[in-house]
Amino acid sequence: MYLPTTIFLYMTRFSINEVIQHVKAIPSINTCTLISLETKKQLLNFHQQSKNFCASDSMLITDADFFLSKSPASIFPKIPPFHASTQTPSTLPLPTLGIFKDNELPSLSSDFSKIPYIFEGIQAITEENLSFVFCRFHKLPLIVLETERLQLREWSLTDEHDFFDLYQSFPVSDQLHCPAKTREEVPSFLSSYIHGAYEFYGHGLWCIIEKHTLSVIGQCGIEYKERNGVSRYELQYMITPPAQQKGYGFEICQAVCNYARKELSIPELFALILPHNARSIQLIQKLGFHLEEEIDIDGQTTLLYKICFPHDFSL
Repeated sequence: MYLPTTIFLYMTRFSINEVIQHVKAIPSINTCTLISLETKKQLLNFHQQSKNFCASDSMLITDADFFLSKSPASIFPKIPPFHASTQTPSTLPLPTLGIFKDNELPSLSSDFSKIPYIFEGIQAITEENLSFVFCRFHKLPLIVLETERLQLREWSLTDEHDFFDLYQSFPVSDQLHCPAKTREEVPSFLSSYIHGAYEFYGHGLWCIIEKHTLSVIGQCGIEYKERNGVSRYELQYMITPPAQQKGYGFEICQAVCNYARKELSIPELFALILPHNARSIQLIQKLGFHLEEEIDIDGQTTLLYKICFPHDFSL
């Protein structure tokens, strides 16, 4: 997990002091810029009372009109060029996280309509949310989770060779069909998938990285699929043949199931497995899935496995 060198918190009338104290308590934060909807007079008074803090490299307080009317270079001359590489005059110049008070929904006609990510309450200013906004702004892959030996992160456009080679590593008898028919089609597919799955649904199939070698050894994740007129959340996974029989499949699938229950609040997951795939059947049963039924998919008999997650009750 990492944080940006500069990120904007666009606020609705919170106490600046209150927000500053919260942000300063985040251990790994680097540089943070607060943008306030408070009046310029109030901000001027705050600057005069807190000159040492506001003059530091860690935080700048300014007003919303100034922020929205300026380019990154005019606000922070030292910002690397890529900060503005994909921006247009109609978009915010830097990564922006908006927060609003409890029961105080921002008006759609306000400047909040320009902010892509808005959270409720100061407590929403977390390392995870800051990293999320920063990565989405710069189109960087998010790290979804980590286990003892593996890292699961989003596919990125720089993974085009690893993505295609992953599918090519399986024998033809496994009947795995790469969604990109040729290596040249991979960038277009990944670009569409990143936008359609990660940015729209918030989940999808993710890239498995073996930490020790930093190599791509497969993909795993959750997709919402409609089959035979029924929509389900499906656990999908694939481990490249050279990395099989090392416990990687169970390790990453177990972590994804926990992620689905705790982070995505998905009540139940399904898995589709061909009857002859004994290893996958053994793995899915070890995870706690139970055979639901046999279904026909594209003329082929397929086993449908299911796991239900218990509700977490708090008294």
